[in-house]
Amino acid sequence: MITSLEGWLLTPWLTSRTARTNEVAIFAGLIFWSFVWGIWGTLLAVPMLVVVKAFCDRIEDLKPIGELLGE
Repeated sequence: MITSLEGWLLTPWLTSRTARTNEVAIFAGLIFWSFVWGIWGTLLAVPMLVVVKAFCDRIEDLKPIGELLGE
């Protein structure tokens, strides 16, 4: 139970602070990728979301998506 709370609540909150990503986007990404890929999706959801946000922040046409994902 402690691991579940840490994985679903604490990790998204801390990751959102360091990567400047929206907590809700991280939580939604965790749920989506966990459903699609299981354990591997859970492990890779946050790094994939941070990479997508970095690309969206750098490409002019995708900046609105980057703003949706975080600061």
